[in-house]
Amino acid sequence: MIKKVAGYFYYAYVGLVFIITLIIGYIYGAISIAFGNEATLKRMHHLPGWMCSWVIRLAGVKVNKHNFENVDPEAQYVIICNHRSFADVLVLRSVIPNYVKYLAKASIGKVPFMRFFFKHFAISVDRTSKEDRKASMQKMMNAVKDQNASVVIYPEGTRNTTKDHLLPFKNGAFNIAAGAGIPVLVITLKNITKIQIPGTFRAYPGTVECFFDGPLDPEMGAEKLKEESYKIMMERLS
Repeated sequence: MIKKVAGYFYYAYVGLVFIITLIIGYIYGAISIAFGNEATLKRMHHLPGWMCSWVIRLAGVKVNKHNFENVDPEAQYVIICNHRSFADVLVLRSVIPNYVKYLAKASIGKVPFMRFFFKHFAISVDRTSKEDRKASMQKMMNAVKDQNASVVIYPEGTRNTTKDHLLPFKNGAFNIAAGAGIPVLVITLKNITKIQIPGTFRAYPGTVECFFDGPLDPEMGAEKLKEESYKIMMERLS
């Protein structure tokens, strides 16, 4: 009972840290975008990563990175990761050194303060609209081809709130990788459900094991990329 109550208080503390960090980042980002040059604007794409790093440090979360040498900070990837809660969004963004764009649900852009970051650092998708999903994938493809950006996609398509390690993967990430000829970087977060209990407002300090696998050759084709990525992630989580 005490641990459960402590989890609620800790969740509130992390939420407060996140909000304060978000406000500071918003002010810094707005000033930089309004008055910065092109180099400044590109550096601003690392702002969410810096912010997330501070939040998880202040939250008492340690991240052990495995095979991080597989990642080239200057390379372009289709980055995929398992998705259990909001905690994995913070952890994932804190460990990616590359220039990235996220595929995220459109409703996030309606949240105060988040609207600014969403506009500049993400590509929205309305999951209720098949046409919008197709348009979002085309935007992702354009970001890969025209902006030399890596893209981050959760291949399960939504948060996994089940007891299973993974939900079935969608095709989008792998179609982009194969179509654009961009390698797939597989990131697996283990023990993330101990940091934030899925489906609750309870959180705890702890350690997350972060595995970097690949990059997988896009010449494998979309279907094979999906199968191999699922196999890798499942083995890491088992």
